[in-house]
Amino acid sequence: MTNKVDNIQKSLIDFAGSIVQLTARLPKTTAGQHFSQEILETSTNPALVYRDARDAHSIHDFVNLLEKILNCLNKTLILLEIMRTGRLVTKQDHDQFASECNELCRMIQTSIKVSMSKQGKGKHLC
Repeated sequence: MTNKVDNIQKSLIDFAGSIVQLTARLPKTTAGQHFSQEILETSTNPALVYRDARDAHSIHDFVNLLEKILNCLNKTLILLEIMRTGRLVTKQDHDQFASECNELCRMIQTSIKVSMSKQGKGKHLC
């Protein structure tokens, strides 16, 4: 279980780091700065919240935190789409980051499903 948990944490950190690099390339315009701040928040929060989720006291708390992560990742996807439409990022960058973000969403959704099934069976988190 720890390997899977560590892999998710590492993937979230790697994604956040990639977004940090992307924002460094955004134009220093009002729009560039606005979207830089927004996407930095929505893409880095999941790694931080996941660390909190790992210390959750119950499956219910764990799932609630995973849902917060999913919400942030979904916002990141929307921001990427707006940035592509506004030509702040290339289609190639959009597609790469959206693909990574969608993969993280699938990982978190799977964790939610597994946790919910454990909750129904009265099992512990780890």
